[in-house]
Amino acid sequence: MARCISCRSDIIDFVQERFEGFQVTLPLPDLKQDNFYHTYDPKYKELNGSVHRFAKERPEGSFCHLEVRRAFAREKIYLQLGGILVSYIKYDWGTAQCTGKVLNNSRYSQLSQLSPRFQVQSPWFLADNDRDSLHGALEELGKWYREHQGEIQQSYDKQQGFLDRESRECRPVRRFLREHVGDLTQEDIWAVYRCVDRLADEYREQYGNQKHIFSAPSQTVFFHDYCYGKLTPALNAWVEELSAALQRGKKGYDEEFARKFTVTALLYFFHDMQKEKWPNILVDKLWQID
Repeated sequence: MARCISCRSDIIDFVQERFEGFQVTLPLPDLKQDNFYHTYDPKYKELNGSVHRFAKERPEGSFCHLEVRRAFAREKIYLQLGGILVSYIKYDWGTAQCTGKVLNNSRYSQLSQLSPRFQVQSPWFLADNDRDSLHGALEELGKWYREHQGEIQQSYDKQQGFLDRESRECRPVRRFLREHVGDLTQEDIWAVYRCVDRLADEYREQYGNQKHIFSAPSQTVFFHDYCYGKLTPALNAWVEELSAALQRGKKGYDEEFARKFTVTALLYFFHDMQKEKWPNILVDKLWQID
């Protein structure tokens, strides 16, 4: 059976050169499952392959995302542009709260999405299994992107509006971290990871068998509930400062909601920002080194 030629560097170079502002956020080889793509297309049937993800920052502090999907079937290379989404999380692969052990706060581990009518994706562009044909298909993909700029931008803007209505607390928390995370030393950062990882173990030991779907809200202890007041001194202080700001906001929140939201958002966004420097931080468990 024929194998697909290597396309990775061609795709990454093409997008970063032709799609202004977008930079690759490709997972490392250790996270192979996040590179894999599978779909069923009515015309081309089952397609399997890899995903190449890109992001660029918006003025709001969120990120425009897009992805190039590469499949190989019937000795043809298939390329599609999709994943056109907005999120306050930049590295949407391997999203975590400074630990990979607790998964019950899915709100921020998934990109917020609008109705499918606001989703935009290209048709599949086909190439023969050689480099010249691949480059021709990439040019077609780039042409489609340029011709649909208005539609793509409208999708991004509508999704930004949706995010700021449904999760309007995200912007101030992300902005706060951008302004203050530089105050922490490398050891401070490792201390956060060690602390959250230890709390995750304690949480799983106490609440690991909790059936959240069937529990009454008053009986459910989520990870953000458990972490409140138990983080490192710097993060505890940030939680108090941010939750107080949310309570004073135009549409203020009660104290309990503000603290829960702040803890959850801080843990997700803190980890997302560290992946800029240490992409494999949870895999390598570097924060456990004293």
